[in-house]
Amino acid sequence: MQIPLERHIERVLEELEKLGMADITIKSYAGSAYGPMRNYCARNGTTDYEPATLNAFLCSQKERLEKSEISERHFRKLRRAVLMVHDLYQSGTLHYCRYDAGPKYEISEYFGLCLQQFLEAQHLTERTISNLRSKILQFLYYMERAGHRDFSAISPKDVKDYLLVAAEKNKGGMPNVLHALRLFFDYLKSNSLMSKDFRPVLNKPARRKKKFLPCFTHEEVEAILRQIDTNTKQGKRDYAILLLASHTGLRSIDIVNLRLSDLDWLNDSIRMFKRKRAGH
Repeated sequence: MQIPLERHIERVLEELEKLGMADITIKSYAGSAYGPMRNYCARNGTTDYEPATLNAFLCSQKERLEKSEISERHFRKLRRAVLMVHDLYQSGTLHYCRYDAGPKYEISEYFGLCLQQFLEAQHLTERTISNLRSKILQFLYYMERAGHRDFSAISPKDVKDYLLVAAEKNKGGMPNVLHALRLFFDYLKSNSLMSKDFRPVLNKPARRKKKFLPCFTHEEVEAILRQIDTNTKQGKRDYAILLLASHTGLRSIDIVNLRLSDLDWLNDSIRMFKRKRAGH
């Protein structure tokens, strides 16, 4: 039975939404991945789903990659788009975790069984499960290479050492790594597979990024002040407000609340008081 390609693509996008994919990601697939696919099929006179045509499309994109016409990242996205169309046609659903051909992390049967049981106990979207699996699989792979065959001898230092390694690979994504490990360790402890409590190691708050706001240069401030007509009362007021704000960094609310009694003319200073709002 022939299925119109356009309808098939729409079904893929609908399934991605069911998997909990972000709207911006779905729109990205619809435009930058399925757009070129539609154009290729149209040029080749194909309106229905034809595996051979889609595979030929992927081969053409591979050639573009080899010529550096597209990036490796974009090619992987196109590849996922094609695989999802094939998967939906063959199985009637999507298995998003299948489509990323990342590094293979081989772990022992025991670790693999613990990971599988943990994932089966989670009631989350398939995409979230896939992300959890990836994060924890890398942790177990590291621990196994460090000589651990179960969880009994894993120490806080082992976990700290792993986090240092993970931080190099997950710049900006460490909160997700920590969250995955917290869930996994809680599961292990609740099922008597681990006795130690690693939350103190995993609960360190992330350092907040400082936000630096842009500011005017001295010349720009002088240029602004020169635009004020100080021959009028309103101009004198505006000049004083802007001069005070630019030289002291006072907030607008602080300037509004200033009183003459707050000015210490003899000591060339301003006394600031935190006034409570009425009724408080």
